[in-house]
Amino acid sequence: NVPFFSITGDNRVTAPSVFVLKSQEENSLVACLAKDFYPKNLEIYMNSTKDSSRLDKVSTKLTAQGKYNAVLVTNLESNNVQCQAKHQEKWVTNMETASKLKERSNTLAFIVIGIRVLFTKAIVFNMIMTAKLLAL
Repeated sequence: NVPFFSITGDNRVTAPSVFVLKSQEENSLVACLAKDFYPKNLEIYMNSTKDSSRLDKVSTKLTAQGKYNAVLVTNLESNNVQCQAKHQEKWVTNMETASKLKERSNTLAFIVIGIRVLFTKAIVFNMIMTAKLLAL
């Protein structure tokens, strides 16, 4: 007996989230990542040129959630790279690049730290004023 494994999802049409992933080096590899889509049929376009319909360039994998991820890796100039995916006859454009997302998360972390420091100062100030009031 051969074990049989089946990955099932909800089988509802799900549009992909599309991201451009760039190398930090100039003129090196650029990737277009399409995540969490169903069904499998997907075309990826980079810099407005159809570059995905050839199966040897696009790698598509099934996830444990029953959805698909696909990546197209190519060697393009990394400035102003556009990535689009065509899924179920609808176009999906790229989200923010990974570096912009990291920048935004760093900014949010600093904002949270600033709010915490401000809150701590307010508590310390209130405790000092309360102590002075009770000392009278």
